[in-house]
Amino acid sequence: MIQGIAIDVKGTELVERVNARAAHHEERARACDAQLRQLRTGTPAPVEERGSAIRGAIEPFSEETLERKTRQHRERAQALMFLGQHIVPDEIYRVTEMDLRAADLLPDRSPLGDWLW
Repeated sequence: MIQGIAIDVKGTELVERVNARAAHHEERARACDAQLRQLRTGTPAPVEERGSAIRGAIEPFSEETLERKTRQHRERAQALMFLGQHIVPDEIYRVTEMDLRAADLLPDRSPLGDWLW
């Protein structure tokens, strides 16, 4: 009997995907940081960029929110880079949903159970 879902993934593919997610979080951290600098200097962001650091938001953010989001994205990127550096490329990994979530390879779910893209 098989219990749950586990898939076999090549280490090289895991490294590639984890590194892509780390790069995404680095980019989001830079975007949040840029918005924070604009907020602190009083330079308004172009209308299309307001709220862009946090998906789905349309209002400008407070310094506190932007600082927190910058820190969260940087910490996540660092954790993913660490993970990617310690995956053995020539191995096959049997990964579960929990592993995929830890590696930031599955989308989050909203409180209603819907996928957040």
